[in-house]
Amino acid sequence: MIEHLKGRDKNLKDFSWTGTDAEWIALVCLHSGLFIRSQYTAWRGTGPMPAVRLVHKLLSANVAVEEPVPAISRSVRLVRIFGRRIYESLGVKDVRHRKPAGIDVSLKRLLSLDYVLDHPELPWLPTEPEKVRFCEQLGIPPDFLPRKQYAGAVGETRRYFAIKMPIAAQPERATFVYIDPEEVTDKGFRSWGSAHLPLWEKLQEKGIRVRVVAVSRKLHLLKRCERLLQQWADGPIQAEKKEERGEIERINRAIDEQDEGILADYGGLGGAIRFALELKQSSSGDSSSRPGRIDDYQCWWSSRVAAIDSGA
Repeated sequence: MIEHLKGRDKNLKDFSWTGTDAEWIALVCLHSGLFIRSQYTAWRGTGPMPAVRLVHKLLSANVAVEEPVPAISRSVRLVRIFGRRIYESLGVKDVRHRKPAGIDVSLKRLLSLDYVLDHPELPWLPTEPEKVRFCEQLGIPPDFLPRKQYAGAVGETRRYFAIKMPIAAQPERATFVYIDPEEVTDKGFRSWGSAHLPLWEKLQEKGIRVRVVAVSRKLHLLKRCERLLQQWADGPIQAEKKEERGEIERINRAIDEQDEGILADYGGLGGAIRFALELKQSSSGDSSSRPGRIDDYQCWWSSRVAAIDSGA
């Protein structure tokens, strides 16, 4: 029994899904909407045939599709569960997991599921209401939560934790998982940290330790994540300033020496110049708006997703 499913997998018996297959479908729908066969076989601890049978049943029931995503893998297809009634039975009828997504979002979903599968003992909060409720029970107002505004036909909608990265809540510790989207710089990671900083500070005030886990299928990107996490854990303001100065010096040397290898890390000459300017502006800005302290961190390499990576 997977505790954080809270028995939702039992709702799938009306679709003839029971036992471990029902648990699997619930896990996928709640955390990602898609999976690869090697994830299922690793989770079950079996050979490939059970995964073949499961995927065949999903496709035959017309609730899933296998999609090639060459940018993620040239040979492995992603299985996406799209059946609306399945999501409704799990209480997440409005979740976007069932819909097709771009490469970045698909990779984030795949890696999110992979980390959850390897850490099933953690009390995950798979839905937006569960994450918000956890904060409300601690007396943390919504204004301290990361949020986005979406414009629609009937007005604006505010969504909390809109990026949908995994969060696990324990009495003494909260774990926030960041999925590296394989961008040229760590700007996205810094922005994610800034958005979560007010919540992290409130959690720490209440004696709850904040743990951040960076997940990627590429080891060199985890090294980049580790540098930033170390700064957040050890005293971010001064450490970040030192790191930013070093990064600016690296870019300036590359420009002076016309080092195309280093410039390529930033998307070419223009990208390097823009990134250096952003770093200078960040260093001279108000330090109170920058990512704050965390208590613990980890960098986690997804070997399963790395194994299908055509660009590694």
